[in-house]
Amino acid sequence: MIDKMGKKVIYNFNIDSIEKILDFLENCEFYDINVFSQEKLRELIELIYNFFLCTKIEYKDEFVQVKETESEARDYFGSDFIKQFDLLQEKLFLDETVLSVHGTLLEYAKEILNSGLKYKSPSLTSTSVIQDTKFDGNNHEYNDYAGLLNWKHHNYKALVLIGVPYECFYKEPLWEKFADDYTGTEFTHKIKEEFIIGYIDVLNKKIILNPNYKRNHDYSGLEYDYDIYKEEHINNEEFKKRNITFLSTDKSRKSEDINLSVELNYKEELNFDKVVVSIEELRGCFRGILCSLKLNNNINPDKILELLQEIKVHLEVLKLSTPILKTNEIIIVEYEEKIFSQIDKDLLNKTLMLPNQSKMSAKEYIKRYVMSYILGKDFITLKNGNIIPVTHFLIECVIFDCQERYNGDFISYMNDNILLENYKSL
Repeated sequence: MIDKMGKKVIYNFNIDSIEKILDFLENCEFYDINVFSQEKLRELIELIYNFFLCTKIEYKDEFVQVKETESEARDYFGSDFIKQFDLLQEKLFLDETVLSVHGTLLEYAKEILNSGLKYKSPSLTSTSVIQDTKFDGNNHEYNDYAGLLNWKHHNYKALVLIGVPYECFYKEPLWEKFADDYTGTEFTHKIKEEFIIGYIDVLNKKIILNPNYKRNHDYSGLEYDYDIYKEEHINNEEFKKRNITFLSTDKSRKSEDINLSVELNYKEELNFDKVVVSIEELRGCFRGILCSLKLNNNINPDKILELLQEIKVHLEVLKLSTPILKTNEIIIVEYEEKIFSQIDKDLLNKTLMLPNQSKMSAKEYIKRYVMSYILGKDFITLKNGNIIPVTHFLIECVIFDCQERYNGDFISYMNDNILLENYKSL
């Protein structure tokens, strides 16, 4: 980074708009497709839009740190480093392997060579950046040494080099699952050390190769990547033609006709798992912004821009995800049918009393006063520590106990007998 007079970007966030998003996610079971509805999704999207509307940007003249140009970055690394990096990329091209880069601290990079790259989900593009290198068979062109020198994530100076075989994009899995599902603090998946080519020590301008790296792998027991994998009946040669960029030898060809990205040129098919991952990533972004604001109110503008761009990417995923989800009405109807099919019809037709002395059938009472609190649940936890099936709860607690001891006042019964933190009303 170089000090120059320029415009310092100051982001003024509205903390309340961030806290509303985090509170919504804390109280919304977005990981359950039988609870998280289209209406809930639209509510989340509106909260994110409100966050952007409440964010104000100011510009102030002062000395700021700016990234080196590509030419300056090449001068920094020097010809010996560039030659070694060029040879490495040429070998990967011949080996039909895509290079992706993960930024980290130097001590972690050394550990990754032996234990693999761990992450909270099987998502290559969430934890690394696929490199854009153009080839023509004998020559290649790489134009992002400035990106290596000023890594986009925390300006890390250790860059882990991941070798992703072409076949992992269309046929083979990439990630090893080594722990239970992600809880917010622990990693669950990793790219095994045999996929790790080595790492770049940016400060010392060195490439450290990994003796554990190999091109061919045993893919048994691994899981497919959420982002890059799309099953297709092709081979590596066809994948190369579709997705790897090549230097044009036709000088009359217009630049807009040339594929400029090494990344795949198709939209990933969305599914609910990917929606959940996007929401988890959004929660992480907003937590990061809020934590930094509360600590010192002084966040690196580049980091803020990175987080805002990431939020926008995941927001686009959510906007496209509505057809995947059910409406509140459908979710309720399906759950009611499931629950009521397990309860005797005579009990459902039993007349229940309300505190105001009005009467209705047990089925109507459950639908009107109870259903929104138990929606999607198979078990209910009571304050006495007992965990009972939801059908037993409806029969023993709602139809009988609540009637006998609370005169049909379910809200009071719930407050006295149920662990309320487990229940979210629609």
